[in-house]
Amino acid sequence: MAKFALLIGVSEYQPELNPLPNALHDIQALQIILQDEKVSAFDEVTVLPNSGRQAMEEAIYHLFANRQKDDVVLLYFSGHGVRDAQSLALFFATPQTQITERKTVVTPTAVAANFLQEQMGRCRSERTVVILDCCYSGAFPKNLAIKGEDRVDVEVQLGGKGCAILTSSTATQSSRAAREASEGDERPLSLYTHYLVEGLRTGAADLDGDGRITAYELHQYTHEKVTEESPAMTPEFYPVREGHEIYLAKVRMGDPLLLYRREVRRLLSDEGAIDFMTGEFDEFERIFLDEFCLRWNIAKEVAVQIEKEVTEPLRQLHQKLRKYEDLYQKALKRGFPFSARIHQRLQDCQKLWGLRDEDITSIEARLKPKQPTTKPQPKAEEQKNTPPPPTPQPPQVPLRYQQLEKLLRAKEWRQADEETTKQMLEVANRISEGWLQAEDIDSFPCEDLRAIDQLWVHYSNGRFGFSVQKRIYQGLGGTREYAQDVWRAYGKAVGWRMGNSWLYYSSLNFSASAPEGHLPAPRPRGGSRERRRGGVFFSRVETFSRVTACRL
Repeated sequence: MAKFALLIGVSEYQPELNPLPNALHDIQALQIILQDEKVSAFDEVTVLPNSGRQAMEEAIYHLFANRQKDDVVLLYFSGHGVRDAQSLALFFATPQTQITERKTVVTPTAVAANFLQEQMGRCRSERTVVILDCCYSGAFPKNLAIKGEDRVDVEVQLGGKGCAILTSSTATQSSRAAREASEGDERPLSLYTHYLVEGLRTGAADLDGDGRITAYELHQYTHEKVTEESPAMTPEFYPVREGHEIYLAKVRMGDPLLLYRREVRRLLSDEGAIDFMTGEFDEFERIFLDEFCLRWNIAKEVAVQIEKEVTEPLRQLHQKLRKYEDLYQKALKRGFPFSARIHQRLQDCQKLWGLRDEDITSIEARLKPKQPTTKPQPKAEEQKNTPPPPTPQPPQVPLRYQQLEKLLRAKEWRQADEETTKQMLEVANRISEGWLQAEDIDSFPCEDLRAIDQLWVHYSNGRFGFSVQKRIYQGLGGTREYAQDVWRAYGKAVGWRMGNSWLYYSSLNFSASAPEGHLPAPRPRGGSRERRRGGVFFSRVETFSRVTACRL
């Protein structure tokens, strides 16, 4: 038995297709893993960078020719996949590939997918793996045509005992936006191949812990990571017979680094365990992980790198959602409903960042105004005779809250929020404890609560304040009784919750463009796990009840 691999990467193209510099890094990284005796131990790995059609077809032919039944054969392609607009056939683009104005492929300049299918069908190997990191790659196993039929069963066409096809996208999905977006980040590999290589290199793709990575386990690992970071991208897997059981790599059992990686991964399912905007774990998780580092003698810098790799997809997703939210707020400043141009740019960015409609629905629902914000301008004569609106007068400020007023007037929102916390703790005589109990809230003086609220409402032009938050909370059906669904919906409405996670205090938006009701903001109870439920230094649910009682 021998193991053979052909890695094709195309980074340079004609003007019709954008360059993909990552493609060459992709095949180099995969080559290192496949040749590593401790991981995949392939006997022969051929790398083909930026080759023309004839060279690619000859290399594909020789890869599958003269193989034995027990050989393992692997083909990997990183580059542009293009579909002919007339025939809908899939082609693998070469540096010479030409696309006509009618979006048809000049066929002598590209490698047809059915050529690869033909060579696979002739191969005697019973362990064949094809990995395609390109647009429309899901069309490869689905559209195997023979004379007289539109479609044919993959198993009949390919033959052999086992075959596995891993693709970065579906048959109708263009992964070009995600590929080109990944060219601009700090990672040298494409999004799909980055996690493919990571799963093999670290052993994390050994999902059942048996010391071996199968083709299906590699797909599962890569799919989970890719969709966490870019939900709109859908890697797929097409096994033939026992193709899902083909072994691609071995893993050292009991490896401390792999065990630590699994512990970090396990913590991510615990809501609030990590601030995805900063990458910092809650102090309880931090103590837990540090104990494992001591037990397994893992150096701090190594642990940090593992944590970064494990949390990277979700951190990237949260950053994309925050970027979309910021962009949406800027669009609203231009007026709502949006112009056709602004609407198109929002859709372009959503696609570029790999976000689905359901990923941005909560953001748009929270920020979208109920009424159009573009108002017709009055005629010049009306403007002349219309008196200016009266300037609202600031509320009378008790001496205790003059510092708070100074900070709010200066739009120093974070300092004002911290001053609010300080003053409320002082009023309740709870400075040493650092948080308020339910009975403290129920007896909190109405005049103090009203003074704080009026200052926030006045200097934010009605956007911030306890009374604003109460209105939003009650509008969602909230009462004094805690209801998880309502509380989570409220967290999303005011921007304290993103995706399925509560934001840490450091990740909140301390600016005038923050969502309505965003401030005053929740503060964690000095290391308490309360932050996992969106808990704060006092019960916000009970505070709303007190706000109602004080008639704010």
